Amino acid sequence: MHPPQHYERWYHADGRGTSARRSTGGCRRSPAHADVHSALPVAWHNSTWIGNRTVDFLREHRDQSFCVWASFPDPHHPFDAPEPWCRLHHPDDVDLPDTGRSTSTNAMAASRGARRRPADGNEGTARVSRALSRTPSQTDRQLRDLIANYYGMISLIDHQVGRIRQAVRDNGLEDNTLIVYSTDHGDWLGDHGLLLKGPMAYEGLLRIGLLFEGPGVPQGKLVADRYRRSIWRRPSAIRRHPRCQPCTAAACAR
Repeated sequence: MHPPQHYERWYHADGRGTSARRSTGGCRRSPAHADVHSALPVAWHNSTWIGNRTVDFLREHRDQSFCVWASFPDPHHPFDAPEPWCRLHHPDDVDLPDTGRSTSTNAMAASRGARRRPADGNEGTARVSRALSRTPSQTDRQLRDLIANYYGMISLIDHQVGRIRQAVRDNGLEDNTLIVYSTDHGDWLGDHGLLLKGPMAYEGLLRIGLLFEGPGVPQGKLVADRYRRSIWRRPSAIRRHPRCQPCTAAACAR
């Protein structure tokens, strides 16, 4: 269940994906950067595909030891949640970042400078970075539009994770399954006047969630709020739940 290879093979099989997209009449774009209300039917979206495959896997392997990694590509640039998820959050209801225009000049200058000086010394890397990572300044209205769409992408994933958790219960796996939910990084979404990610390590990129659910995991417990490395997740989970080997384990991550 690793996109894009498996999903793309499924999507383009027999030309069905192309036909499904054309039959919807196209996408609606807003003035915001890469902000699109996708015409792709929800049933064909990669978040739905990941959810469906994970639910099927749990049903087919409920009598076996397993570990399944459900990796959702979204939320990600471009901001293109499908209908109706792209309209689930109204732009007027989203909060704009506190660290906005007042700090944007220095941040954007630092971002431009870092892209002019590639870390690996390769000018080809710098050209790609300048071409693909530079985003124009956004008005407050544009920021609200793309943030609302981004939230729609998250909500669609939340829906699929809810389906996966329900499948764990429906298949009688809740007593010996550990669920881990996390991501790799955040998005600036207007913090310091920037979009996307890197190269500066601002908190909006680094402060990500890490949730555990399963037997022996206390509900509502907040662990010390401090930095952890992503590479610690697997050994920490195994130490916390030694029954994960060889008992069942489900890992749900972005």
